[in-house]
Amino acid sequence: MLAGYVVSTIRNTAINYLKRQGREQSRCGSLEDEPFVEGESPSLDELLILAEQREGLWERWNDLPENDRVLLEGRYIFDCTDEELAVQLNCKASNIRMRLSRARRRVIKLLIEREDGAGL
Repeated sequence: MLAGYVVSTIRNTAINYLKRQGREQSRCGSLEDEPFVEGESPSLDELLILAEQREGLWERWNDLPENDRVLLEGRYIFDCTDEELAVQLNCKASNIRMRLSRARRRVIKLLIEREDGAGL
C-alpha cells in the first residue's frame, strides 16, 4: 500500500511537471485511471505499468543524492515525522516539506531523463 502511495505521488508530480513544461499530456495517463481507488483492484495492465515504473525508479535510485534518499525513504518507507527527519538531516523541521518537494522533483527529472534516453 505504501509503495502505491509513492508511485501515485511520483506520477502526479510528473504530470504537473509535464504540464508546466508544455509537453503533451498524452505521455501520462489520466488521474481518473488511478488503480489505487478505495475498493477497486488494479487491472493486469495497470499492475504491469506500475511494475515498470517501480523498476525505473529502482534503477535510478542510487543516482539520487544521499539526502534525497534519506528523506524519501524516511517519509514513505519508514513513516518518519518531520522532526525525526530533521534530526537525521541536521536541519529545521519546518524545512523538511520543501526538501521533500525538491527531492521528488529530482526523482521525476531522473525518471524523465531515463524515459527520454530509452527513446520513449
